[in-house]
Amino acid sequence: MTQSAAPSSPAARRKARRYALQALYQWQLAGSTLSDIEAQFLAANDMQKVDRTYFHDLLHGVPAEVTGLDEALRPFLDRRVEELSQV
Repeated sequence: MTQSAAPSSPAARRKARRYALQALYQWQLAGSTLSDIEAQFLAANDMQKVDRTYFHDLLHGVPAEVTGLDEALRPFLDRRVEELSQV
């Protein structure tokens, strides 16, 4: 997917991470598709100073690796992953 993006400055990447975290939270709770959530975020937020490519990569990359991420966290938890709150 080709997207126009702000230069990849630390501030642009920080904003991308913040929006990606919010979008992933929405994905967990609402169950909407990642593409729908991404479209909503792009339409509802001023993304001119956001690294949109990085936002896209995070938004689609985290769910693709969720099983591996859960497995990496498991040794450090005192309960099952399924029992953790969304936050």
